[in-house]
Amino acid sequence: MNFNIPDKIIICGIVYDVRLIECDEPIDGLTKKEFIGKINHESCIIFIDKNINKQAMFQTFLHEISHGIEDRYCMKIEEDDIDRFAHGMYEIIKDNPNLFKEIGGLYNNSEMIKGEM
Repeated sequence: MNFNIPDKIIICGIVYDVRLIECDEPIDGLTKKEFIGKINHESCIIFIDKNINKQAMFQTFLHEISHGIEDRYCMKIEEDDIDRFAHGMYEIIKDNPNLFKEIGGLYNNSEMIKGEM
């Protein structure tokens, strides 16, 4: 699967910046051993360790998107369940590479991501 992590993503109407970072410095009080991805809902930023392999990076991206959905809809989902859901979504996307291309063709959110709402 050839997928590049975008530098912005819309999660439930909120535009998040996505930053691939070196996880040597603490982010929101967490050290490298404590995270490979982190979403900050207040600043609307997703951080992902850029030193992990491509598959782990994409799974981490989906994991953080899942937390964004969880926060937006005031859900309480256990961390292990978020992990399993993100891994399941990864498998669906990997096994059906044209699925989201077809869905995406129905909509154009590029104006929203660019801030041209």
